[in-house]
Amino acid sequence: MPHPQQQHPKGGGSWSGGQQKNQPPQPKPPAPILFEPNKDGQIHSTLLTDQVKKWMDYVPRGKNKGQLNSHQLRRFYGEFKRIEQKIRQDAGNFDKYRPLVAMIKARAAYAVNPKNPRIPKEFREFLDDLVTQALKDEEHFKAAALAFEAFVGYCYGEGMEE
Repeated sequence: MPHPQQQHPKGGGSWSGGQQKNQPPQPKPPAPILFEPNKDGQIHSTLLTDQVKKWMDYVPRGKNKGQLNSHQLRRFYGEFKRIEQKIRQDAGNFDKYRPLVAMIKARAAYAVNPKNPRIPKEFREFLDDLVTQALKDEEHFKAAALAFEAFVGYCYGEGMEE
């Protein structure tokens, strides 16, 4: 048997089944989500439209392995909403809930495990970006929660199956 990196005898690439010449290049992740408020203290509307929509387009969705399915989307969104509810009930004590917010990154890392991926790496990148911003302070967390809600809305609006 030839070495895995040797060329196929007919010139059609390597024996290992590497990337073919006609495959499209992997898309690059969108720019990080910006939460900085405008001069009136409000978040930019582009956060909930352009920025989140670009991330939604970047994350593969479907029922196949390596795609984001509705179960996993609801799982992470539900976690975010549970934390948001705790923060609302205990206003002014955001630091108390910061570790729960940070744990979302760890849960996403576990779920993207290459041996048995439950979510695509692109969704983990989105969550990492979202949580990084959410950890800054309570206002950033609220903006992150809105951004995640918009992400979910776009996913279902684009026909994500239950």
